[in-house]
Amino acid sequence: MQTAAIRCPPMITHLRLRQTDSHGRFAAQTGLPTTNMPTPFEHLANFDRIVHEPARLAILTALAACQKADFVFLRNITGLTKGNLSSHLTKLEEANLIEIEKVFEDKQPVTYLSLTREGRDVLRAYWKRFDQVRQDLRELKPLRAT
Repeated sequence: MQTAAIRCPPMITHLRLRQTDSHGRFAAQTGLPTTNMPTPFEHLANFDRIVHEPARLAILTALAACQKADFVFLRNITGLTKGNLSSHLTKLEEANLIEIEKVFEDKQPVTYLSLTREGRDVLRAYWKRFDQVRQDLRELKPLRAT
């Protein structure tokens, strides 16, 4: 059986995880009866990868703060390269989370991006779920006090 130690908040002195299945998933080893209720860490592992990936989360969060933004603004605010940003935008568009609008202004091509209604709903649900995981972590009880 494989075990892995994780860093815990200061109130928890230690928590050991033990491998529970052939897929390499770990479960808390507390000596208490186990339940089918997922841990906060399992909730994090199950977040939607389209949204949870850091660059895409940054893009969605920036777009949530405005009605629309242009490609250059997003490139500057996220620090991504043109190719990286373009790749992430394509994935977000395929998931129907953003809308891409290409126009010409003064004979110059400009790409505008905006969140779709679904994108706003998905991002709102993501942050709500993230906050719930944070709350669940605050409610963890220490295995032993120091």
